Amino acid sequence: EEQKIIHVLNRLGFGARPGDVEKVKAIGLQKYIDQQLSPASIPDSLAENKVKSLEVFGMTTAEVFAKYPNPGALLRQLEGGRQAQANARNQNNPTAAPADDQQMTERDRRERQQKLRELYQKYDLRPANQMLPQIVSNRVLRAVYSERQLQEVMVDFWQNHFNVFAGKAAVRWYIPSYERDVIRKNALGNFRDLVVGTAQHPAMLFFLDNFESVSPNSQQPGGNGRLQQALGSVNLTPQMRERIKANQGLTDAQLDDRLGRLRQAQNRPRRGL
Repeated sequence: EEQKIIHVLNRLGFGARPGDVEKVKAIGLQKYIDQQLSPASIPDSLAENKVKSLEVFGMTTAEVFAKYPNPGALLRQLEGGRQAQANARNQNNPTAAPADDQQMTERDRRERQQKLRELYQKYDLRPANQMLPQIVSNRVLRAVYSERQLQEVMVDFWQNHFNVFAGKAAVRWYIPSYERDVIRKNALGNFRDLVVGTAQHPAMLFFLDNFESVSPNSQQPGGNGRLQQALGSVNLTPQMRERIKANQGLTDAQLDDRLGRLRQAQNRPRRGL
């Protein structure tokens, strides 16, 4: 009987903790399994108390972005003024030695860091690198202390199956909502809801770069397809030039200008579908 209980604890959860075998033996193996399949029926105050200080899981995505701002965005705001000062210095002293530039750059860097610290303190902000430790701690603490062991095993399973990478740009800001509102909510629920939820969540959309998806046959904005194809030709014959000029009512200068603008547009990265 104990071997059966340990086997179930290993398969439905993260293993047997002290006292777990006795607890399952007291309520019966089948009842324990039935309870694990209905996690909402299991009180889980100990695990909830362990994770209540991990504030990102109690925030909306907008609140996470506001409380844990992207340091690069803050730096870019600050560097608007810094860059203007640097340009002015270069104009006033174009022969400045590289060592002076390096010294000034280091001083600017220290000033920016100090300004960032002041902003974080003034507005009670948090460094963005504090989010990932909270995400990891939430998973580990729940795996260790939660009575809803099957729920946590399935959250871990689906999180890996529908994986997103926290180290990719803005993905980390979306993960608390992704885990709370999609993975955890549907871990033991309807599979279709889980698939649709993961596919439509910003964490997955951003991770897969869906906003950059482009059909290889998509046309550039403006103009009709045949004209674009003709204008995009590397070598227009004199006859082709004359025919385009006549059809479009263009001068040679206007045609050359349009050719230049079209080729610039074709060289730019294309936007999404």
